[in-house]
Amino acid sequence: MRLDWRLTDFDTRTLVQATRTLGRNLGISGEGRLRLDEWL
Repeated sequence: MRLDWRLTDFDTRTLVQATRTLGRNLGISGEGRLRLDEWL
């Protein structure tokens, strides 16, 4: 078996969107804030 762990553009976009959603929900609930690094 061989695994290819390279991320595709789709993987990156999905990760960014999920992180933004998490950050938005943290802010709405008052639980905290989340900031994405620029490299993402």
